[in-house]
Formats: sequence, C-alpha cells, structure tokens
Amino acid sequence: MKILHIASFIGNIGDNASHSGFHNLIGQELRQKLEFNQIEIRRFYQSYSRLDKQLFDESFAKLSNKHDALLIGGGGFLDYWIKGSQTGTTLDISLEILEQIKVPIIIGSVGSLPHHDVPKENFRKFEKFLQYASNRDNLHILLRNDGSKTSLRNTFGEDLIENMPEILDHGFFYEPPKNDLVLKKIKPYVLINTTVDQLEMINKNKNLSIAEFTKQIRRVIIHLLKTTEYNIVFIPHIYKDIYGFMQILENVDDYFIRSRIQIAPYLQGNAGAETLFNLYRYSELNICMRFHANVCSLAFNQPTVGLAALPRIENVHKNLDSHNYVNLNEGMAETIIKNLTTGISKPGVESKLKEHKERTISVYRDILNGIIK
Repeated sequence: MKILHIASFIGNIGDNASHSGFHNLIGQELRQKLEFNQIEIRRFYQSYSRLDKQLFDESFAKLSNKHDALLIGGGGFLDYWIKGSQTGTTLDISLEILEQIKVPIIIGSVGSLPHHDVPKENFRKFEKFLQYASNRDNLHILLRNDGSKTSLRNTFGEDLIENMPEILDHGFFYEPPKNDLVLKKIKPYVLINTTVDQLEMINKNKNLSIAEFTKQIRRVIIHLLKTTEYNIVFIPHIYKDIYGFMQILENVDDYFIRSRIQIAPYLQGNAGAETLFNLYRYSELNICMRFHANVCSLAFNQPTVGLAALPRIENVHKNLDSHNYVNLNEGMAETIIKNLTTGISKPGVESKLKEHKERTISVYRDILNGIIK
C-alpha cells in the first residue's frame, strides 16, 4: 500500500518523533506494512522560493491519485491564521483541487490552535473547508489531543467537527531504541528545553517578556545547581533554541557553567531524535517547553515540569490527567522551586495513556480497513 505523506521532515526532532511514532502505530500496533513517499511541507509554503517549490494544484492531485492514500500530518497544520491561504491554514489548497483527489485523505495528528492573529476572512475560509470535510466520506481529520477539538467546537460549533475524532499525537507512540549515553554514565542530570519563539507568539502569557522568562528560568537553574548534585543539560530542537540557552546562562557562575552545565548537540533527522529523546528518557527531571518535548516526557512517564507558554502544553497534560505543568508568569520560578522541594513526581498517566492509545489504534484500524480491500 503506497501512501503519499506530506509533513515536516526537517522541522525539528519533535516532528521526527511524531512520524516515527506513526510508523510504530501502523507497523507494531496494526501490523500493516505501508510504503511512504514523503514530501516536505515547507516546499508548499508561500514563502518558499527554491526551484523545487510545490503547489497544491492539479499536478498535486494527479500525484496523490497515483497512491492508495494521501496522509498529511502530524503538526499544527490546521492553525487557520495564514494570510492569503485558500483554507486559512498551511494547507493552501482549493476545494476544487481537493475534489480532484479521489483517494482517501487522512489529515492526522493535527492541531488547530492559532497562535497568531487570525485575519477576519480566515474564519469564513476555514469554516468552508470544515463544511467540505464534514460532507466527504473519505476525508478524515484526526485532531491531536492538544485542545484543538474543544477550541474548534467553541469557535465553529459541534456540527462541523462531530465526525473529527480526537486521537493521541503520534509522538505518544514513539519508542526510540534504548542506548546507554555518556551523560547517563557520568552523572545524573536535569534536562532543560526552552524556546524563544513560543514567547513571541500570541498566547495567554503574552505579558511575560522574554527577558522576564529568562530571569525566571535562570533562578530555577541556579537553585538546582546550589541545592542538588545534578548536572544541567540543555536540549535544542531547532537552532534558535541555542540562542535562548545563551541568554539564560548570562550571569550564571562561570564555574557552574564549566563544570556542571552541558548543551546537547544540535542534531536533526531520525538519528538526532533517537539520540536526544533518549536524553529525555534517562533524565532525573525534564523541564520542557516544546510540544513534543512534553509529549515524549509524558509517554516515557518521566518526572516533568511542562512550561505552558502555549495552551496546547497545558491541554495535553490535562488530557492525560497530568498536573505536571506550570503557566508562565512572574511567579513561575517560585512555583517550580516549591514543587522541587517536595519532589516532582512522575506524571502517572499510564492508565489514561493506555485508554487513549486503544482508541487511537481503533480509529486508524477503521480507516485502514476502509482503504485496504
């Protein structure tokens, strides 16, 4: 069975974890052997200008129809803030072109929580897209468990989304091969994953400046260095994360930086994901901000502090009955330090995760049974 897969394959290691998780879901859980033809979604971006640029046009429809199904995702591809997009989303495709695609379409493990200002006309565009999707039997929109379904219900009403099941983000099925890492052998460590770009997006913490956030995280790190024997390991998911780490390390004692702080390599692709997510799995504690950093920490049942810069972080924790997150504000350092004093527990999501995994597997089984004759 041949699948045309449109997604972010060079975005960051979280994307790689998501796609590898999907392969585990299909191969290990559903025992299906699929052949994937991958196209990087960045080639469809309005801003992309290289010679290999792609369009969601008639040629794309013809390419899709040469496969047994079209898969788009995972990722936040249904955030409907994109100005000039025909659907308001990253999927800048007309309904006429969608109609030309005759094979089943799966838009899976996707988020729809706009983190920028939404142009007024985009509400109409996206609603029209949702109406089309709700009336087409072989177009499946599977919303990831980041609060997207609740948000869409509140904005567009129940009728348009009642047939769009909520599933686990594919990253919850990610199982990187275990390996012994040098850091694990040397000394126990606390893992830090922060990012500047999320603080620049529109969110409920928009009044917390980058400078104030940096100050708060620095206080937590200094507390850990002074009161524990743990090393501190920073993990970048994209190259811009390293810039944020350098801001945090300003005014930290030079001796601590030289002796107890490391920055993991900037690695990409599946091999990079395997290396870096093993660091998440072996740590004493993960303090993390990016979505898939939280997803995989929860999946590994690691002691975690989720830094909820965007609502999707809080939502994915709540979806699994985890309370291991903090909202970003000027008192966040005190909150984290207080929790550290009593000990950060494992999130305890095994039961809820098992329930959600079974439902997700069932959703995909039903879809694939309708495709595989």
